[in-house]
Amino acid sequence: MSNVPDEPSASPHAVLIVHCEADEPWASWIAETLEDHGLSARLFSWTAVGSDLAGAVAQGLAASDRCAVILSQAFLTLTAYSASEWRAALEDSEHLLHRLVPVVVDRASIPELLPVSLREKIVDLSEVGEQAALGRVVPAFTGKAPRRTVAARTAWGRARTRFPADEPAVWSPWIPKRNFLFTGRERELQRLRDQLWSAPAGAGTVALTGLGGVGKSQIALEYAYRFQSEYEAVWFIRATRSAQARQDLLALSGELGFPTGEALHSDLEVAREALRKDAAGRRWLIIVDDARSPDSVEAVLPRFHGRTGHVIITSTDENWAGTAATQGIEPMDGATSLRYLQARLQHPDEELETLAEFCAGLPAAMEVAAAHLRESPQAIETYLRRVRENTLAPFGYRPTGYPQPLDRTFVAALDDVTAASPAAGELLKLLSLMASTPLPVRLFGSLPRLGADLPSPHLASLPGMLDNASTEREIVNIIRSHSLARVGLSEDEPTIEMHRVPQRVIEHCIPEPQLTVYRHLIHLMLRDRDIIAARTAADWHVMLDIWRNLESSQAWSCLRCAQDQSTRSLMLHVIRALMIWGESAHSEHAARALLDTWTPVLGEKHTDVHEATLELANCLRNQGRARESLELDRRLSDQIGALREARPETRVRVGLNLGGDLRRLGRFADAREVDERTRDLAVDTFGPADRLSLMARNNAALSSLLLWEPRQALEQDEALWRDQRRVRGDADRATVSTLVRMARAHQDLGEYRQAVEMQEQTLQRSRRLFGQDSVIALFATVHLASAQRVVGDFTAAWRSMQTVVEPMRRVLGAEHPDRIMALAELTSALRCLRRYEEAQETGERSVAMSVAVNGEHHPATAICRNKLGLVHLARADGFAAFPLFDAAATTLEAALPEDHPHTLVARINRASARWQNQELTLADEEEQRLQGPVLRSLGANHPWALAWAANRVTTLDALDLPAQRMRANAQWRETVDAYARTLGRQHPDAQVAEARKDRVLVDVDVPPM
Repeated sequence: MSNVPDEPSASPHAVLIVHCEADEPWASWIAETLEDHGLSARLFSWTAVGSDLAGAVAQGLAASDRCAVILSQAFLTLTAYSASEWRAALEDSEHLLHRLVPVVVDRASIPELLPVSLREKIVDLSEVGEQAALGRVVPAFTGKAPRRTVAARTAWGRARTRFPADEPAVWSPWIPKRNFLFTGRERELQRLRDQLWSAPAGAGTVALTGLGGVGKSQIALEYAYRFQSEYEAVWFIRATRSAQARQDLLALSGELGFPTGEALHSDLEVAREALRKDAAGRRWLIIVDDARSPDSVEAVLPRFHGRTGHVIITSTDENWAGTAATQGIEPMDGATSLRYLQARLQHPDEELETLAEFCAGLPAAMEVAAAHLRESPQAIETYLRRVRENTLAPFGYRPTGYPQPLDRTFVAALDDVTAASPAAGELLKLLSLMASTPLPVRLFGSLPRLGADLPSPHLASLPGMLDNASTEREIVNIIRSHSLARVGLSEDEPTIEMHRVPQRVIEHCIPEPQLTVYRHLIHLMLRDRDIIAARTAADWHVMLDIWRNLESSQAWSCLRCAQDQSTRSLMLHVIRALMIWGESAHSEHAARALLDTWTPVLGEKHTDVHEATLELANCLRNQGRARESLELDRRLSDQIGALREARPETRVRVGLNLGGDLRRLGRFADAREVDERTRDLAVDTFGPADRLSLMARNNAALSSLLLWEPRQALEQDEALWRDQRRVRGDADRATVSTLVRMARAHQDLGEYRQAVEMQEQTLQRSRRLFGQDSVIALFATVHLASAQRVVGDFTAAWRSMQTVVEPMRRVLGAEHPDRIMALAELTSALRCLRRYEEAQETGERSVAMSVAVNGEHHPATAICRNKLGLVHLARADGFAAFPLFDAAATTLEAALPEDHPHTLVARINRASARWQNQELTLADEEEQRLQGPVLRSLGANHPWALAWAANRVTTLDALDLPAQRMRANAQWRETVDAYARTLGRQHPDAQVAEARKDRVLVDVDVPPM
């Protein structure tokens, strides 16, 4: 197989294969097939050479016996021959027609003027498999049937080209359609292909970088279409906004048959893991389009381990070191630019060269200019004179930072669209201020009618025109013909989408005073899509779309919205949905911006300012910043307390927030006081089953559990759960969270097996409803691991913890308080498996992080110290363990009520450290002081009380006092029997107690999350 030489020599067994650049895979496959059957093949890329078709065929046939012309939609689009041009080309080639063999490779429309003799020879490969294609190609050129088998590699020793019609089994439904007028960029495509396929295993990621409008996305798309047969799965991720990118990746889980829940953010790891596993068995191509920076797409980039996963990124950011190999995309050179325009316009080459020079090799500028000239035929010089002379002043133009030819061509196109249809021009202005994603055209039919306040009378006519199918089609077609927006279908509904480059140019054409009006119109238009309480995945996706458009149209700083109750409500609902979704950072940004805008307009005492403050505090607490949220909530509480007219709903919400802040800061007793007061206010005002009342009852039950009243907490939660099921349903997050807490109450009561069974069931439900890595599923997993550990299934506990620590880092952040507790629980699991070095390292890390995040004297820090102290005890290093237990006991005594079981556990372990250090008298004194509080707080048969009793026996044995021997033996028998009744004789603690040689180590369980 070879390319046509400059001076060909004739060969009776040679076949010339004429093709366009886009059909190179077909040409290669046909050439390899013919060479397998004794023929030689020459490839002739007609569009790459730039010759006329008849001349190309004549030149090639001088050295070949026959000529295969690959006819495809791309080929016929690029020729763009009129009937007369086809007639002329066929007449010029009449003496060669008997040697031509047309090969049709897709559903291309064959020119009607094609002679019957040629039509009869067509080899139709459209919509057939590889074996059928072989059965048509080989006889057409050899007159024989194809061979049964062929060598694994070609006659030239190369890997075989996959059959081009083998479409990937997985194909992203929103990947843009192929551009059949794609021109040039052969070197870029070949280099991209080489970079991907020659990369080491796991490193097949390439970032195409360059100016906006230089054609990065088109190169990535052409690669996907041209070489799709080399992949079995192709997926497209729209990365202009990180939330959209995450949504696109999550959709892949469903495509691969992996279950996802309703938490978009938290299911990312499920999608990435599904992708990684699937890539072990088939070849993948992922395109991440329009990435702002490496950080913005870190969460969606797949982690392929082998050579079968490739990723192409397009970005204007050039800094991808450590993430991807890069290829800078430059503007097209003069020759390629000329070919680009030749494929689109029929003007003389001299004029096209002038236009190419003006457009500076930027495909986006040339595309818009060509669309303009097709729609409004004129001499190119006339067009350029108008564009150059246009000062842009009539549009209120402001510099965009793009090359000026790009700006000028888009502005001229906007001018032409507006002249043809003023309503279409208005629609473009609205689109330029919205998200660069497909938007339903009908959305713009709901534009509010503001009368004289509108910046243009044509804007007032837009809704009516879009309500009419005929005028809607006219507007859409005008915009599409000027290449200013992409028109498509979603669920049989027309959609319209504008790329970020024309968006920015057109936005800069709108005078500043009018920008605020257009933006506010968008905000008013979005009100109709508001979902007040988003609970399902479909609801959240709608709210995500609203958020993207609010963000793009600068809604948070809109003064008009600040004065409009309906749009203020919309924004508060969006912020709340984002926070529930796990997008607390985005939610915080929006809430802060709203407060900066609303407070000067409405005043600090306005209800919506209060609501925005509450949402901001929630965002901060969810990110582990409880001190900041407490400061906000206290200030708001003081304001509310001084206002007689403050709504009861606001008072209850402030109470809910304050209780949450205090709990997060470890001030459990203070939190309980607030929680109970808030619960009573909510229930008395709204009734026990109101939404706010359910939340307040939830907080009060949580406080009871934290203050070690597990039976009371269980009773409260059982009643709460029944009401939640009735009002909110089984699939509600709050309902499932209550089940997690009920299981934990059983664990605190010493009912370990019941706790394990209940947590297992709840975890399965959480993952099914909300996703593998949803916050609620992660919390349920930590509590399951704790229950598995106390029941003695250490391996299961460790496996459970292995599945949550890293997802918690991604979902909550590396230093979030709940992740620190997860590290502490992992410390315990490692210690129980006797992996002491790992346990000590993890425990030391959790202590240091808790001191930095929670503070030296926070109960969470005490829990981390207790767990690390147990590691030292297990390693027989009581001297390292003692100060940890002592500090933990001191902290817990100060933070918790008297004789709280967590404090008692730290003291029990402190006595064990003294015992290990041979300070037997001190250990004996500590244990005697513990006897009364342990029995009062826990009861004689609680596993922690049994641990105290078993350890007491070893202390008496070590003291070896004759008067105590009988007492020690009796206590030993009672303790062993009690262990057998409660945990079973095979439980590790029961075996330690029965052996009577070592101490039972008592762990403090992580608090409810």
